[in-house]
Amino acid sequence: INPEDFKDSCLNQSTDEADVETKLSRLCEKDKVLRMQEEKLQQLHREKHTLETAVLSASQELGEQSSSNTAATQSLVQQRDVLQSGLLSTCRELSRVTTELERSCREFEQLEADVTLARTNLLEQLEALGSPQTEPPSQQHIQIQKELWRIQDVMEALSKNKPQQRTESGEYVKPITS
Repeated sequence: INPEDFKDSCLNQSTDEADVETKLSRLCEKDKVLRMQEEKLQQLHREKHTLETAVLSASQELGEQSSSNTAATQSLVQQRDVLQSGLLSTCRELSRVTTELERSCREFEQLEADVTLARTNLLEQLEALGSPQTEPPSQQHIQIQKELWRIQDVMEALSKNKPQQRTESGEYVKPITS
């Protein structure tokens, strides 16, 4: 075996290893971001519901007010205006966070595809090496198998903890609220 071939093989192996490590780290980080965005979205949905209920209540109260109590009516109108403004602001934030979440889902899917491709490449490398002819297996066999196990462990952990709101296509499904 040519020493240069061995050197190139070791260099490629450590580059692949670093690449897999980077992809797995980015995938885990993106999963964390998705979780935070999903929590924020749920919070905003609750806030929107609360504000809608309050605006409706203030509007009903205004409809029941007699026109003789103008100070109370004016106060109620101001309160309703503040609630409507808050509702509008919450709806805008809801739209912004939904857009961010959809983008993050697409990025997560791309990272997931990159990791799957890296796994496929490692499996092909392992297959190209063939069955270990010697006992114990070569260092390269062991290293590739370790990478495959790491990928498998991370992907399984992510899939177990995947929030129910995310569909297989990565789209966000609004939770049913009553």
